[in-house]
Amino acid sequence: MNKEEMKLYIGTKTVKAMPMTMGEAYERKFLKEGVRPSECETDKAGYLVEYEDGYQSWSPAEPFEKAYKPSDTFIERLRIERNELNERYQKLCSFTNIGFNKVAEKVGAKQAALLGMQAKYMQTYLKVLNLRILNLDNEKK
Repeated sequence: MNKEEMKLYIGTKTVKAMPMTMGEAYERKFLKEGVRPSECETDKAGYLVEYEDGYQSWSPAEPFEKAYKPSDTFIERLRIERNELNERYQKLCSFTNIGFNKVAEKVGAKQAALLGMQAKYMQTYLKVLNLRILNLDNEKK
């Protein structure tokens, strides 16, 4: 199979995890068979990860923390939603800030107009999420 045949996929998983060093993972047999940490790797930070089907494995901290965000509480999930929306909104603004005519050349006039509407609604949605988070933070005080 060559790379031209491969398609791009985006996935999301919900997992349970707890901090665990590579040495602890080795002792508890969570590392892949044949993997044995060197002396300097035993204190390497990571997580014991349990997937929805019950499968458990160990993941180094850096890729785990890049892929997963804490979501135990309502406000944590709300912040994830806000941050993901903000990232998409910023990308859309970067594209549409080149000007309507240039956007229309790339995607057509109807799509350019719809992208403008989308940006406005996304901005409003972000404002609502930020107000909800602010309100919840103020209730804690």
